[in-house]
Amino acid sequence: MNDKLLQILADTLGVDPSTLNDETSMENTAVWDSVAHLNLVLSLEQAFGQKFTPEEFMQMQSVVAIKRALTAHGIS
Repeated sequence: MNDKLLQILADTLGVDPSTLNDETSMENTAVWDSVAHLNLVLSLEQAFGQKFTPEEFMQMQSVVAIKRALTAHGIS
C-alpha cells in the first residue's frame, strides 16, 4: 500500500514521491489545500475501490491518517 499511496499523493499534489513520508500532512505541505484534499480522497477511493465517510474524509489530513483509514477498510 505504501508505494501506491505515496504515488497517488505525488500525482495528485504534483510533487516528487521521494519528498513524501509519514510526516507529510496538510499542515506542512503548501500544495495540499482543500481542493487538493478533495481530489486526493477521490483518487484514493478510485484506486483502492473504497468509499470513505465524511468523517474519514475530514480525518485523512496526513499520510499516517490516510494509512489508518485504508487499514480500517482492510487495505494493507
